Amino acid sequence: MKTIVVTTLALYQTKFWVELANQMVGPELGMAFISFDERSSQLIKENNYSVLEINGIDYKNLKSLSEVNNLFTQLQIKNPRLTTSHERFVFGITKEKLLFNKFFQYYKKCDHFLSYISEDNEIVLVQELGGFISVLAAHNAALKLKINSYFIEPSFFNKRYFLLKNKLINDDLKLNKFTKEEKIKVQKYIRNKISNKKLVIPSKDSAHYNIAYKKILKSKNWRRFFEKIFDQFFLRKHQEFGYNFRYALSHLNMVINSKFLASHYTNFSKANKFIYFPLHVPNDVSLTLRSPEYLDQLSLVEFIARNVPKTYSLVIKEHPAQIGAFNHKKINELLKRYEHLFLLHPETNNFDIIEHSSAVISINSKTGAEAILKFKPVLVLGHSFYSSSPFVERINKLSELNDKLIEMLEKKYIPNKNKIDDFFASLWSKTFSGDLYDMNPKNIEQFSTSLKDNLKMLYKK
Repeated sequence: MKTIVVTTLALYQTKFWVELANQMVGPELGMAFISFDERSSQLIKENNYSVLEINGIDYKNLKSLSEVNNLFTQLQIKNPRLTTSHERFVFGITKEKLLFNKFFQYYKKCDHFLSYISEDNEIVLVQELGGFISVLAAHNAALKLKINSYFIEPSFFNKRYFLLKNKLINDDLKLNKFTKEEKIKVQKYIRNKISNKKLVIPSKDSAHYNIAYKKILKSKNWRRFFEKIFDQFFLRKHQEFGYNFRYALSHLNMVINSKFLASHYTNFSKANKFIYFPLHVPNDVSLTLRSPEYLDQLSLVEFIARNVPKTYSLVIKEHPAQIGAFNHKKINELLKRYEHLFLLHPETNNFDIIEHSSAVISINSKTGAEAILKFKPVLVLGHSFYSSSPFVERINKLSELNDKLIEMLEKKYIPNKNKIDDFFASLWSKTFSGDLYDMNPKNIEQFSTSLKDNLKMLYKK
């Protein structure tokens, strides 16, 4: 029997996956769970699905670093510090022994569970793309057992997703065959996207796209905060995302930062000729694991500011999902140091900025793809779904930045619209219908159908 094993780290994720399982499971397809959240485990068992419950670290059985390092060696993980680094920044865990032991214990449990399930089933592992140890432990356990491990990543297209097979990086997309109907559909989608100037916001992230103080004022967020505190400290239920006070404090800091930055926001019209660098979500997996060398974005901004050609300005903008996430003092210092550096209001429309820019620099932001659609020169620093396309320039080291920018800006950029359309039509053909964690019945149906329709592809070695 074919079985899809999914991981879940929080109750909102579990509700989605259980609803999906209720639609998908039948005589020829089963679903099992690896749960890192106690409330989730309870819900899964109530719905009669197999579940591995992992309720945090067993502090009584911590292994020595040498024993843990032996596991990293077996898994051919050359840099364990990088592999476990996501939680250093997101959760603030600084003790290396704790991080390594967490990976060790989670891996051993996932390995045992996947081995057991695969005895009587042909299985694949499906997870949301992420850099958390829970996710990476399950991923590595699957790879070691030669089980296909898929990461779900929201795509450039609204309500569509990528499936990354056995890897975290999505930068080797080559032109794929597509139908004439697909190309027409994508051309229409692109025209609407540009004319409406709308960002693609996955449902799972929509709540983050708001001004910092509005997030704090939402009664829904306060209610959820106290529910999680009650569960964690009174009912003693494990939450993988159990760093609730740290999370609340980070949002308070966002309010403070955005308040102090407000007087520094300006309009891009003051920048004259400018190059646009959009700030990425801090501590996102796209930086911590995909492009870790650019994790310190403000240091990168300073380097770019020192290397833009002398007749150009540099404009930056906070990510609309993380307004106030950067320290206002550090940004203020940069603005004072470089008079050709401008901070735009975070609610400034991205398409308007791109339209008036001379070029765009991106680590791996979707802004780079939007700039391609607007026929702008794009310089890519990191790994992204468009970084291997012929419509961008990519540098291998930062010392090349100044020369590459000058070269890009001096030569006349002549886009090939038909080839760009072909690229995005090909990209569309590599995506699947559905929006992760959107509980709308229509979306559940689309998501379950897209997974079912591609079962042969999922299990193909």
